[in-house]
Amino acid sequence: MKPELYTRTIELINELIDGQLSPSETEELNDLLRNNPEARDLYLEISSVHVGLERSHGSGLEGVPTSLMLARQFTDSPSGMPPTRQSQFRMSWMAAACAACLVVVVGTVTWMIKPSIQLSSGPSELSRHIATLILADNCEWASSVEIHEGERLPKQLLTLTRGTAAIRFDGGTEMLFASPATIELRTAESARLTSGEVKVRGKEGFKLSTSACDLIDLGTEFVASVNPTGKTELHVLSGQVAVTSILAQGDRVIKEGNSVQVDPSQGQHQPIEGMNIGFQELLEQTVSKNTSSELQTHENFLYPVGNYLPSELTGGIGWSGAWRLRSDAEFAPVHELENPRLVDSSKEIQIKKGTLIPKSEAAEKDGVLHFPPGRHYRLRDLSTPIDMGVDGVTYFSVQFRQNGVQSKKNRIDPPSSSIQSDSFRITFRSSNNYWKESLLFGLKDNENPIVHPFGSGFFESMASVAADAPLLWTGKIIRQKSQEDAIYFRIFTAPEQLQVVEPSTWHISTRGVYMDQSFDVLVLTCIGNVDVEIDEFRIGESWRSVAVWH
Repeated sequence: MKPELYTRTIELINELIDGQLSPSETEELNDLLRNNPEARDLYLEISSVHVGLERSHGSGLEGVPTSLMLARQFTDSPSGMPPTRQSQFRMSWMAAACAACLVVVVGTVTWMIKPSIQLSSGPSELSRHIATLILADNCEWASSVEIHEGERLPKQLLTLTRGTAAIRFDGGTEMLFASPATIELRTAESARLTSGEVKVRGKEGFKLSTSACDLIDLGTEFVASVNPTGKTELHVLSGQVAVTSILAQGDRVIKEGNSVQVDPSQGQHQPIEGMNIGFQELLEQTVSKNTSSELQTHENFLYPVGNYLPSELTGGIGWSGAWRLRSDAEFAPVHELENPRLVDSSKEIQIKKGTLIPKSEAAEKDGVLHFPPGRHYRLRDLSTPIDMGVDGVTYFSVQFRQNGVQSKKNRIDPPSSSIQSDSFRITFRSSNNYWKESLLFGLKDNENPIVHPFGSGFFESMASVAADAPLLWTGKIIRQKSQEDAIYFRIFTAPEQLQVVEPSTWHISTRGVYMDQSFDVLVLTCIGNVDVEIDEFRIGESWRSVAVWH
């Protein structure tokens, strides 16, 4: 970039941060960011510096107006994960601007900041939720509204008419139940069982009410059921449960290994025959292992070792065509075609022998996608799009390893703050509007998980992952037609064990994301001096369909 253009770009970005851009300057900055990759890198770097200042000195940066401020929000993580830093545009809208939208184009992606959907001082739409449906195995519900695995749940009455389900309350308690059962979700730490049977792995203080009694968890696992006559049965598998009958005075503590029945008409506790099986064992025994119907897209790269033209690789399921390179319309306009430094380093795809399965006894197999150092873009069209305009939940995963990477603390040169250098990322885009909305998952500086829903912010985890170990990237996309979308990202390090249900903690969970594109293009991007191996890419409707190492 020429010195005078470099200086002018910095001036415009700083004026954007300070809220001082005039209409003509906004148009000038749009053109720069749309057409100049170096300007986009500079924009990201300056934004990161501004974010660092805000982190160090608080959100009230002296002398920085709040009418338009590029800020990174620091949120506490109730789940125990390191906090996520969120970068987003925030507007204080003047009366004259209430009917307008500010359009900022970054990397030829249009950022439309609408007053109706911006985060404000009020709570997020997602704050009304109190639990997550972490398992929905062949489920049918009495409600006319379909409920998807992975969906966040508000206070409501749930009646399961078929299948097996599990709920994780925000207070930490997990509840497994099979049909038929009716449960009322009351708070993050309480529920009411109307009928059926539930298995509970509780947190101390969780209360489960029935028509006969209240069951207060004292840190335990237990099974509770309500039969058609209203009698409540309690089996304490571990720990203790306090039972308060509707008619009886005071609490009675039921200890591990004991079981009682409570009659609502008498309020008496009658000992009954117990059961001896733990929550996790019950969960694993109950859940179906066949997830083939829930797996929408899969590529295991089971091709003979060698170099291929992308059109020769047509394996897997759920794809609309072979792997491919970018079309002319999918290049950054003008400059990227003219600059050989920005085009693909190779037009071939390399398959090497190996495995990313974290088992010492695992035999090497033909089929690992290899990206040597350089600049690589590999695309494939999805036959089933991820439609952000339709309610639902989509999971994905991919096995990943980068070789020869130094951790940040061992590097001699400071890492770039731009995600454009030395990075691998997965991006979902739309073939109808490639440069509008997109959803990016990646690693910043090869260590920090990031999620970038273009147009709705930038999210970076403060947690680091191993620089050169086999990793499993997992993501969850909660799609809502008329409400806030939610994106989750978690990276597992081999040989970390995967559970039957989704994790209770994620590296990143977003706020303030609103998207409506239908993503039908997968883009794998590898840039820089890193040597990357990829295997087992999956997209599915359930956690179990994607959460596998093999």
